[in-house]
Parts: sequence; C-alpha cells; structure tokens
Amino acid sequence: MSDETRDLVLVGGGSLAAVSDREVSARVLVSYLASLGTESSRVSTRSAIKTLCKVMPGEPGPEEIAWHRLGREGLMAMVAGLRGRGLAPATALRCESALVGILRECVRGGWLTHETFARWTDFTRTKVSRPEGHQAAGRRLSPQELAALYEASGIVGNSPAAKARNKAMMALLIGCGMRREEVGKLQYPSSGVLSEPLPLVGKGQKVRFVALPEWAVSVVNAWVALRGRAPGPLLFQVNRHGQIQAGKSLSPTAIALLWNEIAGVAEIDATLHDLRRTWISDQLARGTDITLVARMVGHSNPKTTASYDRRGLAALSTAANAVPAPF
Repeated sequence: MSDETRDLVLVGGGSLAAVSDREVSARVLVSYLASLGTESSRVSTRSAIKTLCKVMPGEPGPEEIAWHRLGREGLMAMVAGLRGRGLAPATALRCESALVGILRECVRGGWLTHETFARWTDFTRTKVSRPEGHQAAGRRLSPQELAALYEASGIVGNSPAAKARNKAMMALLIGCGMRREEVGKLQYPSSGVLSEPLPLVGKGQKVRFVALPEWAVSVVNAWVALRGRAPGPLLFQVNRHGQIQAGKSLSPTAIALLWNEIAGVAEIDATLHDLRRTWISDQLARGTDITLVARMVGHSNPKTTASYDRRGLAALSTAANAVPAPF
C-alpha cells in the first residue's frame, strides 16, 4: 500500500476501517502539537501552520490539507509560496520547520514511510544569518526601566494580595530571567526556604535549579506572608474580591496580561521576553561564564544564550579597554 493511496487503518478489533484525509490530518496535527514542549511553542507553531495554509490555493484550513499526500511537488510548491511572501528569514524557517514537523508526525502515525519523508523534505532550509552589528529582535532594558516596572507592579492589582503577588512575579522575572510559563510553574519549596536554589521543570520538561537574588527573596517572602506555606505553585491566582485562590497557578496568558498592564503603567515600551534578554545580557556584562548563564536559564546550547546578548557593539570597546597596557 503506497503512501499516496493509503486510506485504511486497523482499528481496535483488528478490522480495517476507512479513514478520510481530513481525519488523518486532524489526528496528525493534534499529535504534533501535543509533542511540543511548551504552550508558547504550540502558539508559535499554530501561527506557522496558518501561514502555510495561506500559501495554498483557496487558503484551506489545516485539517483540510492532506499533508500525507502532498508529494514532493506539492511540498516544494508550498515552500516556494512561503518564500514568495517576503517573510523574515526567521519566520520562513519556522514555517518550514512546522511543515517538516507535520510530515515527521505522519511517519510516526504510519501514513508516510521514512524513505518518502526523506525524499520529500530534502530541500535547502532558509538560512538565518545576522551580520556583526545587526539589531536583533528585542532589547536590553536599563536599570531605570527595570526599577519603573517593579514599582508599577506594586500599583497594578485590585487588592493588597494581588499587588504583593504582582511584585513577587516581577521580582522573579527581573531577578531570575525565567520564561513566563516557568514563573507560573515554580513551586513553593517544601523546606519553606527561598534563599536556596529552587527546582523547576522548564521547557522540554528539563529540570534545573533557579536561584533568587537576596532582594527578590525579600519581595517573594512578603507575598508568602499572605499566601501561606501551602504546597503548590509559588504564585497563586487572586480573584477580583482579593481572595487568594490556593492551588491555582498563573497561566502564561495571565502573566502576559499582567505584564501588559504593568508595562503600560510604567510607560515602558518593551516585550515580556525583553526581561529575559536583559537578564542574560546583564549576566554576561558582569563577566558570568556563558556556560553557567546557559545552565541558569535552561539553554542546552550556549549558542542560544549568546543569541540573547543585547550589549551591542559597545561591548567590544569595553572588552578592548579592559586589556592592560604592557608598559
């Protein structure tokens, strides 16, 4: 049975049952998205899949495309359509990666052979290269901006509990460089001691330890005085009546919405991820070894950590001036 004509699968009782292309696509998309490590990855991948659909005639929905029947010609037509849209290289590469990921999931589901997958996906990926001095996305916030954001976090909120929680959230974001979904996942330690590194299950279910700076420990302890020492997420939800909702963690969406409100009050034009870029840039500026920085932020490859560096070309002059004269 060839990949192009397969439309029968074995079901529970061992008999053959017809499966439509739409059902195959639905199953493949669900399993592919479920295989991604974080919600933010799923959000960006859904966006990439929507872009893939837009280059198809009639702009069909994701489930209306028979991904396992694309063929080499259909896949290359889709790639050509992507490149004809004038997308940023990083965006085009993300879409290409999503396309390959869907087809790889077809292999796992038995709808494509490894040989067919290899033949279809044997194309040159979009190159993402940045020359020296290129202004990458995002920026490094100044100490004054960080102070304004922290102050604003104590203003946003409809109750003392919400304000204390928001200040603790901002202390974790500024002081630890965590991803937003990680802030919501961070658990209150069974020891009740926040001055020691805390275990965290981060992106890709990788476990690492997060160390809070002394000033952040004080801020978080002020929230704990209201939160209590119950096990569970360190940051609980607070309802509109100011009541702390024990056991209910802050979702990445809730954290993003709080960030938008805090940044608006502080009048700071920045993204939430700029806090992570700033934390990494500041650590590198202090001379912290990049391998340790990568370990602290949950990067498996220091090259990823280096891509967050927003010190700019001025860092080259600073490093050059640090070389002592030989006379």
